Amino acid sequence: MSAFDPVVVRTLIRNTLPLACQKSFETEWKSAVDQRVKSWLKHRTTAKSSRPQARAQFEWDANVVKYVDHINKLTKAGPSGSFLPNGLPLYGPRFVPPTYRDLTRRQKAPKIDPELTYLKPLHVIHPFYFPEVDSACPVCGSTNYGWEGWNTKGHRDVHGIDKEEYVIGVQFRCDGACQNEHVRVCAENKTRSKEEKVPEPNFNFATTNPVFWQNWELWALPRGMPVFFKHCGVTPELLDLIVEVRPSTTSSGLSENIRQLHMLEHGRAFLKYIQTYRKAHTASWLDYYALKPLASPFESEFGGSSISDEIISEVYLEFTSRSRQGESEEYMRTLHGICISMDATFKVVNKAVIVDNKRRWTTVMKGGITSTINEHTETLIWRMCQSQKNVEMMEALDGYARRCKELNVDPPEITVVDSCCHFRGAILQSLPKTLVVLDVYHLNGRYLAAVVDGMKNPHRSAVSRDVVDCILKMRAAKGKPAEYWSQAEQEQKLEDMYQKWVKKGTVWSAAAQKVHEDQLAHVKKGCLARSRQDIRTDGSRIEGTNRHWNSIMRSHPCGVELFSGLVHDFVHRRNMRIGTARVEGKSVISAADQFLASTGGSHHVHLSDHIAKHWNEALAQVERKANSQTTLTDRPRLPIVNSGETFGLVAPDHVKTAFNGVLEAEAKKHKVILPTKEECELPDDLVELAEQDDPAEVDSQSSAILRSMHIDPSLRLILQSDPAGLTMMTKSHLPKSATVAAGEATNLSITTTVHLPLSSCDRFHDMC
Repeated sequence: MSAFDPVVVRTLIRNTLPLACQKSFETEWKSAVDQRVKSWLKHRTTAKSSRPQARAQFEWDANVVKYVDHINKLTKAGPSGSFLPNGLPLYGPRFVPPTYRDLTRRQKAPKIDPELTYLKPLHVIHPFYFPEVDSACPVCGSTNYGWEGWNTKGHRDVHGIDKEEYVIGVQFRCDGACQNEHVRVCAENKTRSKEEKVPEPNFNFATTNPVFWQNWELWALPRGMPVFFKHCGVTPELLDLIVEVRPSTTSSGLSENIRQLHMLEHGRAFLKYIQTYRKAHTASWLDYYALKPLASPFESEFGGSSISDEIISEVYLEFTSRSRQGESEEYMRTLHGICISMDATFKVVNKAVIVDNKRRWTTVMKGGITSTINEHTETLIWRMCQSQKNVEMMEALDGYARRCKELNVDPPEITVVDSCCHFRGAILQSLPKTLVVLDVYHLNGRYLAAVVDGMKNPHRSAVSRDVVDCILKMRAAKGKPAEYWSQAEQEQKLEDMYQKWVKKGTVWSAAAQKVHEDQLAHVKKGCLARSRQDIRTDGSRIEGTNRHWNSIMRSHPCGVELFSGLVHDFVHRRNMRIGTARVEGKSVISAADQFLASTGGSHHVHLSDHIAKHWNEALAQVERKANSQTTLTDRPRLPIVNSGETFGLVAPDHVKTAFNGVLEAEAKKHKVILPTKEECELPDDLVELAEQDDPAEVDSQSSAILRSMHIDPSLRLILQSDPAGLTMMTKSHLPKSATVAAGEATNLSITTTVHLPLSSCDRFHDMC
């Protein structure tokens, strides 16, 4: 980008004028610049504005403003035409100050001074560069408006990636609904007391005011224009960086990265100044001037403070609320499945609390995040639950049932959950024709919870493999779903598997018999059989998605609002990546996937839909009328599904609770990692999932599994005997509260008796 040198630009403009006007042009230009600088300084009374560096910046800004006024006047529609002369270059909307290279190439003996480094680029928000705003009031849509000159205080700060920048705009006056509302409120305030008065709405906006752009989605803002928020403005490059990088890091981490880039730019600028200074004095020693140190990177003279982590969070929250949440929800409503899998994960939200004015913390997200995926692993539903009641799941499924009706597709044939008999009644109320089944992962997990000594048992992996083989005839492979045994075959194989390890004598704990009976009952009911073998119905893939859920902000605290925005972003990016991998390379794409394929994998679906809208209009209004033989076709649009579903932070119908507070995560750093294309296509191996369990968590998880089955967790520490009786492995396996005494149980010959709670004794025949 060419530097804007006021002397050069003024000369070029003067040369395009008649000779008689050139002298007066120079005088008028300099006078206008001086008056504007004085006006800006008058409105700025801080000590910062009185520094020489600030005045130099104001003078350069005033020359930019004068240039924009001149070219805007030349291009206004009129009898003389509305185009710039060929001899006048077009600069902007981002103006770059001159550099040392410009100075040394235009002057024989230039004065190399660090003040040149202190000049910052200036963005100009003017209808000449952004005609999108010169059609109607962006707040109320009225066409009765006018422009009233430049900002009276001059430029304002804008955060950049490697250096702070400035922006200046013009005043916009709405003479329509905004002014009418202002007059109405002012009249009503005159009759109110001081305490009852309400803020008077504005009808005069600067183009650098965030209110002026509040109804625009961030992607829809004019290209190259800074983005304005309540407490700051950022360059478009910095906004794109925050949007893309923030989900995989923290606000403080990204703030430090940008701070380092600022220091890097400062170092490069300092080096360039020294090199240019030495070269200038090597060529001539006659024009000596003192060497000066450069201001520190975060002093106001050089650039000021870089963007803080609070501002990064504000920018990202604004992005999620204005763009990403709507994109995520609208696209998710277009998805459906033949087989759906439901599960809840608790780690990621079990520290979410509400903090009152007395700093008392109350946990609200006790139900974790409940999510639903289809056979392609795309997320169909997710919501942050306040409880583990079935009614919250039913509300989500009711919305999904309405979605299927709107999409004109059949409800899911199969619903896979981790506790089929517990949830079946609730699911069938919303989806009466679905088949509720149990996933293999949790069946396997319950058997592993009954393995004595947990992960220390050398046979644990072999048991896991045998359990899976009892249910699956063939495991899932890339591009091919798993194949299941019939219900009768599953029943026989599971019984044989259990007896095989009973004979081994060192595998099952005292809880194993009850676990096996319960799981065998599920198999006999057909909970592990599948009516469809041509699609992925294992349901265990949702456990893989839980690992991604649990990676969101695990290592650092964040507010519930920010967490909700991060999840909306995570779900949408993941759905787009999985969907793109699903349709990529296909020669025939279904009508439902036409829009997805047209995005090329971009997660900015509103932008893609907006492009399709304008393309189709241009095709219909221009191309087809001018060229009847055109082969161009319409681009697919994002379907709008009015199912009434809401996702994320939802106020359930059955409870009234205010969501607010702090989400505090564990102190273990973990980044959000979206699945790659290869990961999207590879199935989850059930044995590998079991072997990836955290050894530190296996004991607590196994105890929780047994407790959910109404089995005393202490039984998992006792070795199951051979048919002659039960024996203890070692005393170290007992809970501290247990006592050991010699004795003999009825009908069971045992060498050691364990005194356990009565609630446990009736679970294994007549042991007591």
